[in-house]
Amino acid sequence: MKFDPVAICRILSERGVKFVVLGGFAAVIHGSPVPTEDIDVIPSREIENLERLADALQEMNAAIRTSDGPVHTRIDAAFIASMPNRLNLVTDYGDVDLVFNPAGQLSDFEHWSHRAESAEL
Repeated sequence: MKFDPVAICRILSERGVKFVVLGGFAAVIHGSPVPTEDIDVIPSREIENLERLADALQEMNAAIRTSDGPVHTRIDAAFIASMPNRLNLVTDYGDVDLVFNPAGQLSDFEHWSHRAESAEL
């Protein structure tokens, strides 16, 4: 599998998912020369958004990433909503880490979306 963060962002955007990218890929977008092998995403936790996110993840053939290999299970909005901090996934386009409480921020998506910049990929 080839890491394709642009495809991941495209699928999320096409599905209407509200999200913010942070971490290594966000740094790459802003010119960092340090490569990354995954994409960290903070999604809005609104139920409608989680439903769109679940659809996008299904399109990407997402599975839970473990040290023993991918675990395939149904990843729906309720499952995503039950995650307190993060959900590490493997997809057809590379690893995706859903982050729900970065650096202890209780406001998660809302906190970060006000500080985010749009980027064309």
